[in-house]
Amino acid sequence: MHSDPRSSLIPLVAFSLLFLAADQNPTSPPAGPAPAKKVGSAGKNLQVLLYDDPFILVVYMQAVQKSLGVSCVHCHNLDDFSVDELKADRNIHKNAARSMMRMVLNLNEYIKNDPNLKKAIGATPIRPIDLTNPGRFVKKLREATDPVSKYLRKCFSDELIQYLNDYDGAELLPTPFEELLLDELNQVIRSGRLYHKERFAGVTLRPETEQLLNTNPDGEELVRLNRILLQEAYPGDIAEPKPVDCFLCHQGTLRPSQKARPDDPFRDQPLIR
Repeated sequence: MHSDPRSSLIPLVAFSLLFLAADQNPTSPPAGPAPAKKVGSAGKNLQVLLYDDPFILVVYMQAVQKSLGVSCVHCHNLDDFSVDELKADRNIHKNAARSMMRMVLNLNEYIKNDPNLKKAIGATPIRPIDLTNPGRFVKKLREATDPVSKYLRKCFSDELIQYLNDYDGAELLPTPFEELLLDELNQVIRSGRLYHKERFAGVTLRPETEQLLNTNPDGEELVRLNRILLQEAYPGDIAEPKPVDCFLCHQGTLRPSQKARPDDPFRDQPLIR
């Protein structure tokens, strides 16, 4: 497994939680009538993940499952989801999960809206939760009818090419296939300049991306640019980065270690300057 620079975000998570808590004003009266409670239509009793697409919900939950090292039955009765709220143990697990998901969503929204934090964090690797339509993305890589996909195939290992060639069209990828794909995509975005005029001729870049491109970035800023270029080359398939997710702290286990991983190259680097 390759080191994840976001492990340096763990202190930021704690700091941000304190900051956000201090920013609240519980004595302020509401400005008007409470808005109607929004619910997601992708499933029943969705209180936090307000998705309308069931497939996106499944992708998210699978990422959470892998991040925590638990199965679906940790929170759910797969035979009858309606009893989840009635079972004391599952209700505790679900309420804890909802609280953590709210924290993750709020932190990512806060970071997204703070340009200084975004720059301090640098590049966020592509994680399983970022593949919002993995089946469609893999189909594009397999058929390679566009210049970006053709280039990526040249960068991939023989093992990954074999996975692509054997892909059966399933919407969700087998774990070994997904892990190898993400590992090699993250190697690509850390392997130098991805942009080439002819390669991205058919890709519509946002003005912010053009601006970053014109600065001729290097280091973490170049990695961040490369990731953005892949997002814009595959819209709807690769999502915007989420610097904070369950895996950041849990690393595949329900009770995460508080120790920094020894292979974290950014563990001594201050995040906020």
